[in-house]
Amino acid sequence: MALTDAACRAAKSGPERLKLYDGDGLQLWVQKSGSKLWNFSYRFDGKQRQLAFGPYPEVGLGEARSQRERARKLLRDGLDPAANWSLWAARRLIGYRVHPATFAIAGAREPDQVSR
Repeated sequence: MALTDAACRAAKSGPERLKLYDGDGLQLWVQKSGSKLWNFSYRFDGKQRQLAFGPYPEVGLGEARSQRERARKLLRDGLDPAANWSLWAARRLIGYRVHPATFAIAGAREPDQVSR
């Protein structure tokens, strides 16, 4: 059964980490400390992998679901979502404007033109 925003808000921590499942690999982890983190579990190249989408409520249920769909699209295309997220973050750090869904560089600048 899919999660609801009310269920996410009401989730309480216990003596162990609690995992609430939304479907298709998306999980909300409720830590012992009470913090909540979106996680996407998937298999790539025969190995189990995890990808964190951010803390709840900063990343809402709808946004987590859309990030899951982007990651699933990358998997369908034969790409590892975690590696692509890292590439996206690295390009943002050096000054490229990167579209988060496609990782395409918008208005790309040459590396020697990036201000430091």
